[in-house]
Amino acid sequence: MTFFRFAKTEGGNVFWLLLRKTCKLRMKKDIALRLQECMAEEKLFLDRNLTLSGLAMRVGTNRTYMSNYLNTVCHQTFFSYVNSLRLAYATELLLTTQLTLAVIAEQSGFNSLSTFRRCFQRTYGCSALSYRRAHEQQP
Repeated sequence: MTFFRFAKTEGGNVFWLLLRKTCKLRMKKDIALRLQECMAEEKLFLDRNLTLSGLAMRVGTNRTYMSNYLNTVCHQTFFSYVNSLRLAYATELLLTTQLTLAVIAEQSGFNSLSTFRRCFQRTYGCSALSYRRAHEQQP
């Protein structure tokens, strides 16, 4: 018996639909908090082997719901979400260290230097080295 059939048989359709909507909103808040905890505090995005299923398990949901959450709430796919966090971390390393691009790519969770370069160019419109040079010249 599905939830909708149960709600219809009880005669309180509006009540049950509102209850269901409230529960969904509460679930989204819980997912948001757990996702933030995993990414901001645990820095799970630095794991080169991170998968959608692995993230969902850590957050406490399934991969379908995690994917839907990222797509509808964050307006990003799993890969674009994770890579945006990796790029933010890599940018911080670029500006605060003298590490090579290969080391920055590795420490930021990218599987290869070429993937890092491609993502960086696509996001910032310049190479990582150009970005570093441009920001070194500023006081």
